[in-house]
Amino acid sequence: MSSSSNEPRPFLSRDRGSILRLVVVVLFGVAALVGPVLASTASRFSDEKQIGVQLSVPGTPTPTPTPTP
Repeated sequence: MSSSSNEPRPFLSRDRGSILRLVVVVLFGVAALVGPVLASTASRFSDEKQIGVQLSVPGTPTPTPTPTP
């Protein structure tokens, strides 16, 4: 028997689709692990300054009635 379902197939004889999916999954995994290390951003506050802010809202003017002619 040249082709039996019980015989193990060599790795490279598998179909290209399954190998391609495996490579894509491994690349996504590597990108997920390495990405935050390479592109990390952080803000560092080395100085402290206090700035006063004052907000004022003008009152709503009351409308004056106009005389009716």
